Amino acid sequence: ELRGGFDSLVVGGTLHPLLLVPTLVKHLNPSSPFVVYSQCHQPLLETMEALIKEDCCMDMQIAETWMRDYQVLPGRTHPNMFMNG
Repeated sequence: ELRGGFDSLVVGGTLHPLLLVPTLVKHLNPSSPFVVYSQCHQPLLETMEALIKEDCCMDMQIAETWMRDYQVLPGRTHPNMFMNG
């Protein structure tokens, strides 16, 4: 049994975050940060939508963790053509 009063929450794994996050967020202290990692956008969007409907969180955002290098030359800018994916 969880008693609450946690300062932060980090969730990552293969399980759909919608099964865990809405329950775990309720055990956080007010204004505590939390992070949810997923390899796909759809589970994150579904979880964010559920949290918005419950009106229990604010200032949520989804961010991309993959960065692409760009080649910048005079008059032309494009993604670097030789990248490891």
